[in-house]
Amino acid sequence: MSHVTTIESEERYDIPTLMRMCADEGWEFIKDRLSHRSYYPNQACRHVVRIPGADYEIGVVMEDGEWGLKWDSYGPGGLQARIGSNGGLLKQAYGMAKTRMVASSHRRRCYQRPAQQKGWTRLVIDT
Repeated sequence: MSHVTTIESEERYDIPTLMRMCADEGWEFIKDRLSHRSYYPNQACRHVVRIPGADYEIGVVMEDGEWGLKWDSYGPGGLQARIGSNGGLLKQAYGMAKTRMVASSHRRRCYQRPAQQKGWTRLVIDT
C-alpha cells in the first residue's frame, strides 16, 4: 500500500509563495531537484521542500498545468509529525505566506500576534 499522497488545497500552489513559506518556517526549498526522499526511492518531482528533522521530503510536482505537493505520510519518515495530518500545518503556513505576500504587494504591513486559543495564529494587516 502506498503512503505517497497529494496535499490537497483549495488554493492553487505557486512557486514564489512556496519559497516564502519555506523561508518563514525555516524549511528549505530546493529548486530543480527531480526526486524527493520517501519510503519509495526516486519519487519524481520538479522541486523539493525539505523540513529539518524529517527523513522524508515533499515533492513539488506539475500536474495538469498546476503545481501540487506530494508527500509520504509513513510515520518513521517524520513529515506527519511536522506538517500535521493531511498536511494541515503546511496548508496553514502556505496561507499565511500568501497573505503576507498579498499584503506586501498592496504596501501593507502584515505581522503575527498571539491568538487567544492554543493552536491558532492571528495575522494583523495594517490598513
